[in-house]
Amino acid sequence: MITAQDVVEIIREEGSEDAYKMSGLASSVSHSYFSTPAWRLIWHRSIWLISLMLFQSISSLIMGTYHSMIANHAIISFFLTMLIGTGGNAGNQSATLVIRGLINNEISRDNAMKVLWREFSIGLVIASLLVIFGFFRVYYFYHDVASAIAINLSLFLIVLMSMLLGAMIPIILERFNIDPAHSAAPFLLTLMDILGVLIYCFVCSKILV
Repeated sequence: MITAQDVVEIIREEGSEDAYKMSGLASSVSHSYFSTPAWRLIWHRSIWLISLMLFQSISSLIMGTYHSMIANHAIISFFLTMLIGTGGNAGNQSATLVIRGLINNEISRDNAMKVLWREFSIGLVIASLLVIFGFFRVYYFYHDVASAIAINLSLFLIVLMSMLLGAMIPIILERFNIDPAHSAAPFLLTLMDILGVLIYCFVCSKILV
């Protein structure tokens, strides 16, 4: 006999498990905060944070490669966090929508390409809107057309790439029978940090150098 309470409990457990995975925590952590031993919280949280910290150090290696360019164009460093943060937020929005669609069976392998095309189209519009505001933001304070173009072209590419990856990674994980919740923050944010720095430095090196 399956009661309504049993169904509610299962839904609650599944929701908690997905929330833990989307936050970079192992699903083996107890669903009760105070009933989970402190050592287990330290272990599961530190493993993810250490791994992501080491993974994110790739960004430092990329910036080191373009050290001379950054030194000659200080304006690049002023907007790095803005671009990376915007890209991470855009990608996380897409990932959340797709993960939710996969959980509700609204998104499946049959309509995956339709989803990716839709996110690409939406990404073009959103990235274009951000570029309009971003260009005037940069030019108003620094009156440098070349820098404004380089920064906002990077912004366009970063946001578009973030939204595509945010939609694509959960679908790929689901295809390999891996819980798509693993693709959400902080993994996606760390990945987009690295790709964002690479795109930003590459674009600026082609326009400003």
